[in-house]
Amino acid sequence: MRPVEVVYCTESQFKKEEWGIIRTLPFKRGKVEDYCTIEFRVVETEEPLLCDIEMMVQTKSASAYRAALVPCIVEHAGLILKGYESQSFPGGLTQPMWDALGAENFCTKL
Repeated sequence: MRPVEVVYCTESQFKKEEWGIIRTLPFKRGKVEDYCTIEFRVVETEEPLLCDIEMMVQTKSASAYRAALVPCIVEHAGLILKGYESQSFPGGLTQPMWDALGAENFCTKL
């Protein structure tokens, strides 16, 4: 069986290091890398600043696909505060909030 080829659009060195560990782990009758390989690509993606993380990731994945021209995966992290789940707040606005408030104020204000 030939491994499935996955294109991962990310600039994260951490994700590459994770794959270096995961790929050799036992899986079914072999190792993970026997079933899937990952090609990492750095592509420019659109990331609109929205509370709605799902919409942000849809936009990001569509723009990654347009750049890579093959099916691919992307990731995006966000923070959703308890009590604001239905609004996904701050969601994709976490980084701008962090940048504006700084680490100490971010933790004390929220």
